[in-house]
Amino acid sequence: MRAELYLEAVEAFAEAGVDGAWHCALAILAAATGSSRPELIGIGAKGMSFCVAELPQEAYREFESVGGYSPTVNHRIAAAQRAAPLQVVGDREYDDVAPFLRKDDAYMDVVRKYDIPPHGCQTTLVLEPNLLVGLNVHRTHKEGRIDADATAAFAAFAPHALAAVRTRLALGDRNARDMAAALEYAGA
Repeated sequence: MRAELYLEAVEAFAEAGVDGAWHCALAILAAATGSSRPELIGIGAKGMSFCVAELPQEAYREFESVGGYSPTVNHRIAAAQRAAPLQVVGDREYDDVAPFLRKDDAYMDVVRKYDIPPHGCQTTLVLEPNLLVGLNVHRTHKEGRIDADATAAFAAFAPHALAAVRTRLALGDRNARDMAAALEYAGA
């Protein structure tokens, strides 16, 4: 990975942590991993809290309504449950869990309807009793399975995404202007 790309991504994730504008950081992540769809998703105790991705919000509602977040039908969820936070799982791990999944036509209908790519990798950034935040990239059949270089790039960016998420969670509803004023006041 080019050093310039890495530094650009680090800066973009840092900015996203303050201003909540995730699309630039996710676009860099996608480019660095050769993936078409990056995604940052947060699921709270009362359903989905936020999602930054290319899919429309109704896709996530339909996904939830057919049990798409169940580890018994979704290879990504099943593989993630076997991993520690910040551990990257991908196509190899998806292959490992696939034989144990229940075939579910409703789930597959939603996958086909929204053209959800089959390949990629992911990690859990935050795993708390009332919050799960995950980062992933999806790759189409044409883009192919995730390779070692793309996985290494993803793994390099994950801690910066985690720092950005933690910053955003700490800021809550405060915006960047409030944060800048507080830092200026503190002499930072």
